[in-house]
Amino acid sequence: LFLAGFFFGKTIERWQLHRRIALQLVLWLGSNPARVVLGFMVATAFISMWISNTATAVMMTPVAIAVAKDSHFPGNNFHKSLMLGVGYACSIGGLATIIGTPTNAIFLSYVQQKMGATVSFGQWFLFGFPFALTLLFACWLLLLKMFPLAKDIGKQHDSRAAIRAELALLGP
Repeated sequence: LFLAGFFFGKTIERWQLHRRIALQLVLWLGSNPARVVLGFMVATAFISMWISNTATAVMMTPVAIAVAKDSHFPGNNFHKSLMLGVGYACSIGGLATIIGTPTNAIFLSYVQQKMGATVSFGQWFLFGFPFALTLLFACWLLLLKMFPLAKDIGKQHDSRAAIRAELALLGP
């Protein structure tokens, strides 16, 4: 499972799929600051479900920095929420699947050795995915409460333009 996860991660990195997923989700969810943070968190958690959470953080942080730098949202709260959201989403998304983080497999090995129970990928996913989704949404709400973001931004189009420019740089 880990070897497949590493190959999957290398493929994602090679074809810049992580950037495409993140930027498309942010465009789809909207361009106000709270939705941009949510978009990055959802994209990061999704990628982290399939590859190591550490590798996901390494891939997604530069994308978030580029969008934060070009977004023109006022104040540091947006930057703090975005960067913390990416970091937390890596760990939260890793909970959803066995291969999302190495500690999941270590835990499963312990359960199998000490309790004699086996848990399939599907069984883990049926429990882990809703749990991760709930944690992700709670984390997003907590970040918004800790770092209040401006509700009405006059330059929302600037954010969308920056995201479209990032996507255009990736090519077809």
